[in-house]
Formats: sequence, C-alpha cells, structure tokens
Amino acid sequence: MAGVVASQWSVPDRATAMLMSEFYRRWAKGETPAARALRDAQRWLRDTPNGQKVLHWQTALAEGQPWLPAEVADAFVDALFGAEPEAREHEDIHRWAAFTHLGV
Repeated sequence: MAGVVASQWSVPDRATAMLMSEFYRRWAKGETPAARALRDAQRWLRDTPNGQKVLHWQTALAEGQPWLPAEVADAFVDALFGAEPEAREHEDIHRWAAFTHLGV
C-alpha cells in the first residue's frame, strides 16, 4: 500500500532516527500495516526506559539484524550512555508525536 510518513513539526534528529528505525523494524516484514507500525513505534519510543532501549539496540547489534546498521546501533547506545536507565528520555510529546502516516 502506498503511503508517506511525514512530520508535522521539527523533531530532534536522533529521536527521529530512533523512531524511524523502530518503525522500519515493525513494518518491513510486511505483517504490520504502516500506520500501526508507526503508532507502535511511537509508543515504544515514548514508553520504553533508556536501559531497555540500550539493551534492544545492543541485542540487534549482536545478532546482526538487517534493519539496524551497526554504526547506527552504536550511535543510539552512545546517545544514552550515562543516562538514567529507568528514565524515559523520549517521553516528551515533541520527540515522538509529530509523525503521521498518510496512505491510500
């Protein structure tokens, strides 16, 4: 199905990259519609504590997952280095809610 994921306002680059990598992971298999994959990725970015995000990316890196290049996984882990593991670095609405899926 054709569609576009677009931002309605400016979002920090790293938060956008984290959201889009998670959206792609959920959508690329073809089992999840794009709008639902985006919604689920937004909830994941908003609700997942920093420590769980780091573990998610480290696991993807160790397993050589095709949806996340090694240099990107390293950058994501480095971005949360030293952050409180139980904190939710991306819970602010401006970091995840700007994106919408427009499709036919």
